[in-house]
Amino acid sequence: GAALICGIKKASKDWMVTIDTDISVSLIEINNWIKYKYLKIDKQIYFGSRNLKDSIIKFEYHRKLIGFFFMLICKFLLKIKLHDTQCGFKLYKKKIGKMLFKNLTEKKFAHDIEIVLLATKKKIEIIELPVEWKHKEDSKIHLIKDSLSIFWSIYKMKKKFNY
Repeated sequence: GAALICGIKKASKDWMVTIDTDISVSLIEINNWIKYKYLKIDKQIYFGSRNLKDSIIKFEYHRKLIGFFFMLICKFLLKIKLHDTQCGFKLYKKKIGKMLFKNLTEKKFAHDIEIVLLATKKKIEIIELPVEWKHKEDSKIHLIKDSLSIFWSIYKMKKKFNY
């Protein structure tokens, strides 16, 4: 989250893309979104989603299971209606991206959830689009330690956003 905040501050183009450092989703995915006419001029935020029927994912089953329970918790505790908040591939209209990241307080893995909650509060629609996603063996996430950190962040956001 902290690195993304820095990058978004410096971004100058009309659209900004954020992507995980392991590049589980290739930047070429933007070309696919354009090719299939997924992008609409009047929409502000697009999230890549590994959980859509047209997504192509290569994953380890324990990560898929953890992700499933994670989204259930987000849906139940925070009323999030998306299928996937944690896919690191996202596209923002500059004005909206800068506003959301300026108000972001979460600096770790749960920043995606705070982005969703901030957008929801501002009544900004998030469109989920399919991606081709590949699990990378040398991922920086530690399933136990980082999961606990994310759950603690969810608890704090539940209070902050009055859910």
